[in-house]
Formats: sequence, C-alpha cells, structure tokens
Amino acid sequence: MMPILCQIAEPRHRATGYGILNFFSCLIGGMAPYLGGWLKEHHVDFSYIFIGSALVMLVSGLLLALVKPTRRS
Repeated sequence: MMPILCQIAEPRHRATGYGILNFFSCLIGGMAPYLGGWLKEHHVDFSYIFIGSALVMLVSGLLLALVKPTRRS
C-alpha cells in the first residue's frame, strides 16, 4: 500500500496518508479477534468467511485498477 500511496499522493500529503493507513490497519487488526469470536458464537460456516473475503478482494482489486498515478514534471 505504501508504494501505491507514493504514486497517487502529493509529497506533502504522504505522511498523513501513512498515518491514516496505519490507523486503519491497527483498528482492523484489533477488531479481528472480536469478530472471529462473534462468528464462532453464532456458528457461521467457515466457507461463508472465505466467500466474503474473496468478494472483498475482488472489489478491492477493481478499485485499485481505477487508480491512476499522477504525472509529475
């Protein structure tokens, strides 16, 4: 994610972008055990988790394909 951020963000905004990416990665990493426990308590089938993950990855890949790097002189 960091190289992509360097391609699309202006140099003066990169530190803020790094901070936001770090914040969300820590937030998701901290919430993952709670979500896993909730899914286990509600007897969610593991195959649904893989299907959901695959859909999220597909949407993320499509959104990433729309990112255009800026040209600097």
